[in-house]
Amino acid sequence: MTPCARARFIGDLYGWLTSFATHATLLVVLGLMLVPADAPESPPIVIRQVVEEAVIEPAVLDLSRVEPPSEEAANDPVDHFPVPIESIASGPVDDVLSAGALPAEQATTRLKTPGFAQDSFMAPATAESIMIAIPRGTRGGSWDGRRADNRDELLLERGGTPESEGAVLRGLRWLAAHQHEDGAWWFNHQAGVCAGQCRNPGSFESTNAATALALLSFLGAGHTQKDGEFKDNIYRGLYYLTRRMYYSKQGGDFQEGSMYSQGLVAIAFCEAYAMTGDEGLRRYAQAALEFITNAQHTAGGWRYQPGQPGDMTVTGWQWMALKSGQMSNLGVNTGSLYKAGEFLDSLSSHDGARYGYTDRSPRPTTTAVGLLLRMYSGWEQDDPRLKRGVEYLSSLGPSKKNMYFNYYATQVMSHYDGPLWERWNRQMRNRLVREQADRGHEAGSWHYQDEHAEEGGRLYNTAMAVLTLEVYYRYLPLYTPRASD
Repeated sequence: MTPCARARFIGDLYGWLTSFATHATLLVVLGLMLVPADAPESPPIVIRQVVEEAVIEPAVLDLSRVEPPSEEAANDPVDHFPVPIESIASGPVDDVLSAGALPAEQATTRLKTPGFAQDSFMAPATAESIMIAIPRGTRGGSWDGRRADNRDELLLERGGTPESEGAVLRGLRWLAAHQHEDGAWWFNHQAGVCAGQCRNPGSFESTNAATALALLSFLGAGHTQKDGEFKDNIYRGLYYLTRRMYYSKQGGDFQEGSMYSQGLVAIAFCEAYAMTGDEGLRRYAQAALEFITNAQHTAGGWRYQPGQPGDMTVTGWQWMALKSGQMSNLGVNTGSLYKAGEFLDSLSSHDGARYGYTDRSPRPTTTAVGLLLRMYSGWEQDDPRLKRGVEYLSSLGPSKKNMYFNYYATQVMSHYDGPLWERWNRQMRNRLVREQADRGHEAGSWHYQDEHAEEGGRLYNTAMAVLTLEVYYRYLPLYTPRASD
């Protein structure tokens, strides 16, 4: 090759190499702009910056046992929880929520974990760090009467009959027939499969409260998500409630507009957890209890919204939720119960024998609630204040239409026991058995025209009647050796 040709070749080669390098660099830059960097095995989870709006997702369940929600329910934003509880379980809740994102190694791998055990609400190991650790002991002593080997004995011993137990079963079957496909119950029972076949729908829109109230009816007779004729109904109902929790620094919010819902849901989770030991339910029960504690007014009571000055009826459900938490070996702030006792003092009259709603003006229903809470707070059976209160309730007798009064007063009379209870029980038991609907789609249900039950409708009345007829074994009587054991 001549010197001129060699020089020309070298020049051409240099130009080609320069062009290649330039285009290659451009391609790399363009590729970086269009193609994302390799993602880690578990991408970081971005958590909402507003703490009050942070929500959590339930543990993975065996979805083969749960019917899919309707298209309308699937589009409900309440049912979409982008922040799994696993992703905030690595440290203090406030610190993690304010961090904005988690390292990749702490992000959840929930969606990649198949094969969870059937009939179990699975709890990730990392969930422990945001809950109060309570040493395990014998759980559910107050619920031992619901066990099959105790239930029949207590039924006959405490004044139940085959007829009353048959009414309970028919009531539970009516409730089961009115459950929605997504696992919920509605106070407007006609909105589902009933399709208007049963009269007297309720108007209160809280599906959380309706679902919890129905679940308590099943749990009260010893049925659980793991055992019994209604285990699928209970499983689906609990699953529905796990999807309804908003989590914030205040705890697990199940209000759906009212603290009534919060208390009912907390009791349902506590009972289901204590009766089965299903670890996946513990964190929901604990979170619900924490919210109740944080929602308490400084004077010791609770009302419809967190922080409001209390009333007796809403306080009753929150108190019983905290007591259920104690009996379940969950973390409960005993200071909340102490403050609630001071609130009861502020509503008492007749030297503690009667109670008002928001002041000392006594009413029958609030007296029944107040006396039951006093029993659970430690008043002895021979306390003269309790004796006078029980005698007052006995003089009124069971209401012909107010199931809220009957529910609380029947528990008070049952725990107190003796001749007054025997007389009360005969009236209450026989009336409910006699007045249960026995025709058509309404068979197994109850409805009473009462101003306090109008919003709850037939579903509310049925659940309250079932719970009242379960009094013989639902809670062990407080003033017996069996209860002390």
